[in-house]
Formats: sequence, C-alpha cells, structure tokens
Amino acid sequence: MTSAIIVAAGKGTRMKSAAGVSKQYIEIMGKPVILRTIEKFTESEAVDEIVIVLMKDDEAYFRENILSKVKSEKPVKIAYGGKERFESSLNGIKASSQDSDTVLIHDGVRPFVKPSEIERVAIRAKETGAAVMAVKSKDTVKIVSDGMIESTPDRESVYLIQTPQGFSKKLLIDSYEDLLNSKEIFMPTDDASVVERFGARVSIVEGSYENIKITTVSDLAFAEAILKTEAAI
Repeated sequence: MTSAIIVAAGKGTRMKSAAGVSKQYIEIMGKPVILRTIEKFTESEAVDEIVIVLMKDDEAYFRENILSKVKSEKPVKIAYGGKERFESSLNGIKASSQDSDTVLIHDGVRPFVKPSEIERVAIRAKETGAAVMAVKSKDTVKIVSDGMIESTPDRESVYLIQTPQGFSKKLLIDSYEDLLNSKEIFMPTDDASVVERFGARVSIVEGSYENIKITTVSDLAFAEAILKTEAAI
C-alpha cells in the first residue's frame, strides 16, 4: 500500500495573496494551488491514500474550501504540521495507514507533477527503498564560501531535487528515529537528506522542469503560463 503525504503546512512568509491566505491556498486560474496538487494524486493509480499535512489553524478553512471539492474514493486524512518541515513530514507518516509500506512525500505547492511521474517514483521506491524526482541543472553551479568561489562541480552530476520523494516507510521512520535520538545538530531540507544521513542510497527519477515549487510571485506567472499552454494542447 502506498500513502501520499502532501505537506502544506507552510506559513508562506515569502508570499501571500491580497486576501492574506498562504501560498498553498492562492488560486491559479480559478483553482487553489493545493487543490490542483491533491487532484494529481487522486488521479494516480499508484496512490492508495492521501494524507494532507497542514497547520491546525487552517483546518476549518481547508475542509470548507478545499477538501469539500476533492472528488475521490481514496481516503484523505489530515495531520498537523510541526515547527520544522521535517516534523511535518514525520507527522504525516505517523498518520498514514498501518498497512502502508511505501510513502511519497510531496510539496503542497508543486501542482504540476504528473500522475505518471508519481507512479515512476512509487515504483522506483519499491524497487530500491528510496527515490526522488529530479532534473539536471541547466546552469553552472558554484560552491561559495565567504562570498568567494571555492569550486565548480561538473554540471553533468548536478541535479535539482524535487518532489515527490518516495521511500520504504520502515526505512524513512528508522532514519527519522535515528536522527531524533542523536545529539547531532542537523536540519534537513528534504526527506532524502535524512535517509542519506542514515546511510541509505537514494536513486534519481528524471522529472520535468515544469514541476515547479510555487514560492514567489514570479512563480505564479510561470504557473499560469504552464496552464495556458496545457489548455492550448
């Protein structure tokens, strides 16, 4: 059984709409970002249940304006976010079904992931234990320290990591428990880094440059352009 954990507990400090709602609730061409994201997972045959992680204060708004519009026979659960993103992921994992053996962690503000991409990550995660969606960097990347360039990695080996990120549920829980039980100061920015720290290998699934994370106003403009292009096809 595969559970999708959609993390939508961000406060959106970098971008809020004129109405004051967080970025995951902003509408793009008449539909909220988070609703578009959820629909991709309801459409995916690889997903058996969905857990939405949100701030407790958002629950009433979410149920009235988002969940009421989700048309799916799949179970949709709600979990509450933590202070840090990794805590939100862990809360979502804990809320997933006991029958779940694979989890897919996804950013709530990545509405352009394709159901076929979700399936490919799920399959690879079941095969290898850990898999993340990623695209090759188009730009030259520099390692910088104190404002000075230290080195230039080979661009062919540099990938931009996206979501969904898929894992054996046991592996991810074990990785988090090891982190939480240690005295190490480590603030992961994604779930893959927690698994890497635990010593597991993580495989890459080639994704799409359209699978953007909406965090700025310019991202909204790009998102509208993507939707208009899709509508024209």
